[in-house]
Amino acid sequence: MLFIDKKKEKMIAPKFGFENYFIKDEKNVETWAYTDTKRKVLSPFFESLFKNKRVLDVGSGAGFFSWLAAEYGAIPFLNETLKEALEQANKLNFKNKFNFRNDNMIINLDKEEEKKFDYLIALTVIHWLWKPIGEEENHSLLKRSNISYRFPPTKEGLEEVFDRLDFYTKNGIFIDFFRNKETFGKYQKDLFEKVLFNRYEVSILKQVNESHFDSTIYFLKL
Repeated sequence: MLFIDKKKEKMIAPKFGFENYFIKDEKNVETWAYTDTKRKVLSPFFESLFKNKRVLDVGSGAGFFSWLAAEYGAIPFLNETLKEALEQANKLNFKNKFNFRNDNMIINLDKEEEKKFDYLIALTVIHWLWKPIGEEENHSLLKRSNISYRFPPTKEGLEEVFDRLDFYTKNGIFIDFFRNKETFGKYQKDLFEKVLFNRYEVSILKQVNESHFDSTIYFLKL
């Protein structure tokens, strides 16, 4: 169980091996609390769907949700390029416990892996692939992650992102749309959902609205 102490100084998740995350401001407290919300929302679905299934976690970070998937019997495959996340994965020994790739599988499609995964996880990642050019935060992350501006903030750009996600999975995608209220407008989410509902059988699992961000968690059935 994740919890935040009264002083909002750190978060501990003993079950998953995450310890001593120091939180410096209110925004980070909200973000880590959102991680716990995703855990609570997704756990019943992972439990019912993931036993003995191959699950690709795109933009896995240090591997929190791959670990959660493994708790419910999945065979997780982590895909992450961000240096800081890879360092954290090493500290937690995830790279030795799970299948781990640090190339960008969305930019560089691996034809040997086409439809090789039963499910795909893409949590708190889609907005990094598909954001308006010009946001300083986005420039910085894309540079560090070796992601090019391949996917413009248009319907066509977003369709290409989902073509690439669909390439890897046979059954469905767990995804969220995370919107920082200070830097990301509502119209992006409206377009995002328009594309989703035209392509998939969509289940909205949870809507979250905090002071600095809002987010919606979806399951997309192929």
